[in-house]
Amino acid sequence: MAASLGVADGRQAHDRAHDINDRPIVPASAARSRSLSYRFDHDELDPDRYHRAVLGLTEHMGAALRDDRQVTQGLTRTVAYVDRVPTARTRSLAAATAHTPALATTARELLISLGLQRARVRSLSLRAERLQAAETAIPRRRRRPGPGP
Repeated sequence: MAASLGVADGRQAHDRAHDINDRPIVPASAARSRSLSYRFDHDELDPDRYHRAVLGLTEHMGAALRDDRQVTQGLTRTVAYVDRVPTARTRSLAAATAHTPALATTARELLISLGLQRARVRSLSLRAERLQAAETAIPRRRRRPGPGP
């Protein structure tokens, strides 16, 4: 095996095949991105259906982010056409958020930027990127000292 893979890779393949793994166990880290997709029942030509699908994806995305107490700093919208060729657009958000209307506005802008006139769309997907814990992203307001007694 070492002849075909090289010494280091051959040794690693041998060890893994024999359940030998000396790497330390690290607790699961938070996900850096989250994706959702919607596949149409048939190749879709109706732009209104695209927009409804985008709204549904952003509602689910916002709820999932809030449930996990996360916010996103960017969105990527991907459209797969009838020939399965995808087109993607990415946009950074002005502020990290899990607020559904903010996500929907950005996702809709990304969809419009693709100019899908008469396109046969097979599926749409939305990926929230650069996720972080909500408590680290929200700036705390400082209390102004009030008038003294």
